[in-house]
Amino acid sequence: MLSVVPARVGTQSSYPVWIPACAGMTRPLYRFTSQADSGIQLTMNLDLTDLPTLNALLNATSALILTFGYIAIKRRGDIRRHKRLMLAALAVSALFLISYLIYHNAVGSVPYPKHDWTRPLYFAILIPHVILAALMVPFVVAAVILGLRGRYRAHVRITRVLWPVWMFVSASGVAVYLMLYRF
Repeated sequence: MLSVVPARVGTQSSYPVWIPACAGMTRPLYRFTSQADSGIQLTMNLDLTDLPTLNALLNATSALILTFGYIAIKRRGDIRRHKRLMLAALAVSALFLISYLIYHNAVGSVPYPKHDWTRPLYFAILIPHVILAALMVPFVVAAVILGLRGRYRAHVRITRVLWPVWMFVSASGVAVYLMLYRF
């Protein structure tokens, strides 16, 4: 859940700044400071324990952008908007992958802690999520290349299967996060 918290920051000014914060994070994502000599600065306030929440937010954002990209091409036929949205979804997914790799490189594998009825459900979501996430990468690259080169028939042929897979991977990534870290 996304929330907004007020804060007063800055060395020279004392105006209120609204900072986005995310449920589960120990502090806001961004802190804005204003200094007379250097203007406005953006400081990231993340540590390793915040990365799973960030990853879930990036997955959810990717799913949302993918949905808008689908609507742009299917309902409106707006190729330009579709292209921008799908490239944005790709960028968000790339940020997710970077954050995911940083986290798991430092922490390693995180075992599912519960041994109740949710355990088989967790693995029923996790296993196809991991397999499809790995398998879809070359198809995403191919779809992007074909789309950018204007080879729309081949692009559509790939994305008819790829888009629902990408949506599943994004949504199941959020589900895995919720089951592993929240419930």
